[in-house]
Amino acid sequence: MSIRLCVAAVAYLAVSAAAVPSGAQTCTLQITGVQAIAEGDDLVRLVVTGTGSECRRVAVGLTCVRQAGVLETAVASGSWRVEFQTADLKQGTCDCGGRMAVDAKCLDEGRSCTASTRRNIDCEAAPGAFEYAAKFVCGRADGGLAAPGQYFTTVNVHNPATDVVRLRTKVAVAMAGQRPGPVSPYVQGGLRPDEAFAVECREITRLAGSGGAFVEGFLVIESPAALDVVAVYTGAGRDGILSTLAIERVPARLIRPAAQALLRPAEGGRAPEAR
Repeated sequence: MSIRLCVAAVAYLAVSAAAVPSGAQTCTLQITGVQAIAEGDDLVRLVVTGTGSECRRVAVGLTCVRQAGVLETAVASGSWRVEFQTADLKQGTCDCGGRMAVDAKCLDEGRSCTASTRRNIDCEAAPGAFEYAAKFVCGRADGGLAAPGQYFTTVNVHNPATDVVRLRTKVAVAMAGQRPGPVSPYVQGGLRPDEAFAVECREITRLAGSGGAFVEGFLVIESPAALDVVAVYTGAGRDGILSTLAIERVPARLIRPAAQALLRPAEGGRAPEAR
């Protein structure tokens, strides 16, 4: 059984002043995110997050076709979080591809504010079963961090599967002196069967924010299925002529615990174990 990640992009919604009854003290609630884990089309866990001011306790209700449950939580440092578990969700009919309503209400006596959102539950395969960390070296070096010359890296990614694969990539910059560098946001992507794409230094330096200066680190690729990932390294001397070429196949790493959950066993067999 595969586990999928359902993400409902939720806008910040707050109650208007006209909605506050006469005599009630004002407060503000916002729903900032809804994230759900599903097995097949059945939700098994759903997390709702938000913010609030002048409110200490919040009740959050989830509705699909029927009411799926109401949970209470405290507001700490202006934010709150509730997590609906399988038992709460079984009361409703929340499925991937369905429509969901989330409502929040302040429980403090004498205060009246609410927030709500209604969104389709859009599901996609959860990345993270396989991870590839491809080393990159990009830009012109003056001899301080690498031998003088121009360095290039191109990482080729191929989908050998018979299904569409949704994946994501990010760049982790490595700094000298054992200092951690910046990590870029993920870039979402996908490949149909037998398709391939390349990530080269122009995109890597843009994600790294290096402004074209010399930079090195790792291009990290996460995918629910195994991929072919090959890095090609070239370099040129001061005359600009190619002087070196190297090709390296990037090994896959199985990530726990998502890997075992996402790997489907073969007919009559068992899913391979992460090592």
